[in-house]
Amino acid sequence: MKLSTPQSVTLKWAAFLSVVALTSIVAAPVHAQDADSPHAATMPSTSSAQIAPPADDQPPIGDEGSELMLFKDIPVVVAAGMRQQTLQQAPASVSIVTANDIELFNYRSLADVLRGQRSFYIYSNALDNYAGVRGLQIPGNQNSQILVLQDGRPTNELVLGASTIDQGFGVPMEAIKQVEVIRGPGSSLYGTNAMFGVVNVVTKDGADVNGIIEKTEVGSDETIHQNILYGQQFKDGWDVLADISGLSTAGDQDIIYDGVTDTAHDYGHIRSSDDLYTVNGFTKIKNGPLTFQLDSSDRQTDDSAATYLTSFSNPGWQREEQTNATIRLDHDFDDGQELHAMAYYTHYVYRLKSPYDTTQVPVPYTYYTNADDDFLGEQIHYGWQVNKAFHLLAGVDATEALHTRQDDSDTLTGAVLNVPASYSAYGVFAEATDQLTDWLSLTAGARFDEVQRVGTNLSPRFAAILTPTKQDTIKALYGSAFRSPTLSDLLYQTPPPSGVIANPQLKPEKIDTYELAWERQYDNGWQTTVNGYLWKMSNEIGTVVLPDGSTQQQNGTGLMSEGVEVEGDKKWDSGASLRAYATYGHAFQDGSTLVHSPAWIAGTSIAVPVLRKNMFLTIEPQVVGQMRNDLGEYMPPTFLTNVVFTSRDFYKGWTFQAGAYNLFGNFARLPREGPFNQVETSLDGPSPEVLISLSCKF
Repeated sequence: MKLSTPQSVTLKWAAFLSVVALTSIVAAPVHAQDADSPHAATMPSTSSAQIAPPADDQPPIGDEGSELMLFKDIPVVVAAGMRQQTLQQAPASVSIVTANDIELFNYRSLADVLRGQRSFYIYSNALDNYAGVRGLQIPGNQNSQILVLQDGRPTNELVLGASTIDQGFGVPMEAIKQVEVIRGPGSSLYGTNAMFGVVNVVTKDGADVNGIIEKTEVGSDETIHQNILYGQQFKDGWDVLADISGLSTAGDQDIIYDGVTDTAHDYGHIRSSDDLYTVNGFTKIKNGPLTFQLDSSDRQTDDSAATYLTSFSNPGWQREEQTNATIRLDHDFDDGQELHAMAYYTHYVYRLKSPYDTTQVPVPYTYYTNADDDFLGEQIHYGWQVNKAFHLLAGVDATEALHTRQDDSDTLTGAVLNVPASYSAYGVFAEATDQLTDWLSLTAGARFDEVQRVGTNLSPRFAAILTPTKQDTIKALYGSAFRSPTLSDLLYQTPPPSGVIANPQLKPEKIDTYELAWERQYDNGWQTTVNGYLWKMSNEIGTVVLPDGSTQQQNGTGLMSEGVEVEGDKKWDSGASLRAYATYGHAFQDGSTLVHSPAWIAGTSIAVPVLRKNMFLTIEPQVVGQMRNDLGEYMPPTFLTNVVFTSRDFYKGWTFQAGAYNLFGNFARLPREGPFNQVETSLDGPSPEVLISLSCKF
């Protein structure tokens, strides 16, 4: 089946391009601040991440007097504690991916970013990319066990609990300033979903761009990607950023699945059914303490694995649309106190078309899965640097659904499911950090949540951070987190026989995580991390087959994992960088290794200047150990690598880039999700592709 580009996608793209062009024309005559103005800071802006800068009596970030600091350009994280902290000060294991990394490695989605981080791996069912972390990737899970934030605002929607990490994410990659990857539980600050980590996308300000950057990218499989980024900071205090991005690709025109040899499934061939279309736009306007953000995304993809057992000759498609509007107030007081408030609105639409033909059923029909939700969210938190050693944080947030609905239908019987549902939740949290001595800091915090239909939950966390020398940091960490069952988990049902049975009695998933990390900075610029972890999960939610053949979401008996992570990295003044990482662990239930759980992961990220200072070659290989499917079969280890050449400013603002991506992906095999999702026992890895791009700054 060949997807036709949805008319609404074309109209949205045209509308966004018109707005960006008009804005640039109107703004062009206005005198903007210089790109190297002191206000165009290299650290994430406090307003975009709802984090206030350190109080005046604290050692400023980068101060030579801070015993936690060795280098002035050390990265800063904002989401680990809802305030600016160095990676050493943060009560978590944290990695930062900068805008420079995104450009040089040409990360095209959050999935690309996470694939290169220690303990993370990416699984795809050909409809969506899902992040596995520390040995856990539950089949069918919609990235609902990690919390993805956009400038501190949750992106997970209500019905499915989904948060996309694909190219349909609300913010184009070109508008991202940095991505913060915080491993471990985050529910003590953020509530539900933050079980295995928090990923915070920090967006650029207009001052980071000060102009217009147009990028056109073409490549194999009829791929074309265009992006227009506009940003400007004006003398009257206004700061404006606007970005519009569109992608179209035909994908692999003949996908062959191993082990499928019957005529009903065309001997394993799925042809002309790998199309993908996305369009996403982002606008950010700031003035003083106020920030307004608007983003919209639309993504439609073919079901190139015939997921949900659809026809191999016409497998169907999936479409997701999401729009978010956010307004934020960030006010700093002179006495080390700060107040942050945020309100946002989200609209989400999910559509899935699943055709079935006469090779599967007596009478062919098409099944349509639909989900919609509109909801409001509010958060307010207060930070107080009481004195040089003691910091206090307290806040409250709430979510209320305006409209949620799951309604399915098929072409034989009409309406199959029509479940409108209400949703509300609120949380109260507090956290204190005390620098007891020059070498010991303690953090303790907790959050109380109440979620409609699910009940209450308490999520504490504790951290002891020791700095026995200026070069060494030792972190002892404990955290508890939870995930509330989604509305789909609780209420989704289809008619018998062999239908899906709702389970409104589901309990929330809970996890306890213990970590011990040693981070060291060497005089020659090298940095190393060794981190041991142990997590225990209870009430995990999974699909259970009932005696009559129907299925139901039920709580399980518990999961557990233990492992160790190691990483070393260094950056040189020339722009060269080297990072290598590895994870070894064992995730299991009742002694048996979990499905979709590799025992080890290893990878490197290398950037090398070539010929001249503005030319770089980057290489990023990753090897993921073997993973088991539901049949007990082990897929061999997968090896992927990207190679990208970048020439910046080869002529007055022009940048050229050429890359080969997912090399050796044609040999990769991933385990299927389960017998109710795919007939094939293994799925293909990402297809290799070649891309060439040209961008120009005006």
